[in-house]
Amino acid sequence: MQLTYLLIFVAVTVGVAGLSMLLTSSKGNLHDRRVRRLAAQAAAEEAETKAPANLLRKEIIDQSSNFRKQIKQLSNATRLTKLLQQSGSSMDQTTFVLLMVILGGIFAAATWLAVRMIVLAPAGLVLGGILPYIYLRMMVKRRMRLITEQLPDALEMLVSSLRSGQAFATALSTVATEMPVPISSEFRIAFDEQNFGVSTSDALEHLRERVDTVDMEFFVTAVTIQRETGGNLAEILDTLGKTIRGRLKLFGQIRTLTAQGRLSGWIVGALPAALGAVLYVLNPSYIGQLFTTELGNYMLGGAVVMQVCGFALIRKIVNIKV
Repeated sequence: MQLTYLLIFVAVTVGVAGLSMLLTSSKGNLHDRRVRRLAAQAAAEEAETKAPANLLRKEIIDQSSNFRKQIKQLSNATRLTKLLQQSGSSMDQTTFVLLMVILGGIFAAATWLAVRMIVLAPAGLVLGGILPYIYLRMMVKRRMRLITEQLPDALEMLVSSLRSGQAFATALSTVATEMPVPISSEFRIAFDEQNFGVSTSDALEHLRERVDTVDMEFFVTAVTIQRETGGNLAEILDTLGKTIRGRLKLFGQIRTLTAQGRLSGWIVGALPAALGAVLYVLNPSYIGQLFTTELGNYMLGGAVVMQVCGFALIRKIVNIKV
């Protein structure tokens, strides 16, 4: 009993401390922090390009610069950092990992308190730790889909600005000001990068890395090729916008036709678990043999594997690429 109270106290304490850290780290505007980081990076790169006064100072600066570059590459190369940027979340990588650890500990303690089997605590740890990552992937997918839906309107605004005689950088500023989030924030970052001295090609490449979609890649490629070879950029973007609108229309029709299949997948995945829960409430001794006997454990494990395979197969069938 004392151990139970101790685990509850530790879980609550860690949870409160972690949530307070999350709330503290989430304060402030995300765009402002990105702008300040770009300004500091530009100033650091400018300072590194200046010639040192003597060889010793040059060696020290080169070593520290290489160290900073290695740290930057390690931090930016991680998949988690990229997902946090694409989701538009205000969390950094350290805070998100802390959240995963906290939820994993809480789920592990809750699992042990519920079933009184210490061997199942690692399962609760893994489940609680992976839930924030799953939610992050859902946020990224939802945000990328919303940006893709807003991209044709943004291209139409770019075309109107270019045909009115504005420069491309000014047209980016117009999109960043007039369009709703989240696409406005991404174009705002690209426009701010240009103001800090980043070339247009590099700023667009950074935009493509943040918005990792096929349509945004088409946009960046079209603008990059036009800047190198010449041509009417307004006509190119107008044609691209119409193509993306047609693609989105076709994708909507496909989702309508495959709605029944997707619903069947959710029913197939949820029905056995719901039926098992109902049987456990009505007759615990009958369904409890799946958990208390060795044969029942094997049957339960095989059922879970087959359910996952069936759900994945149905999802693969209805997920048609456009």
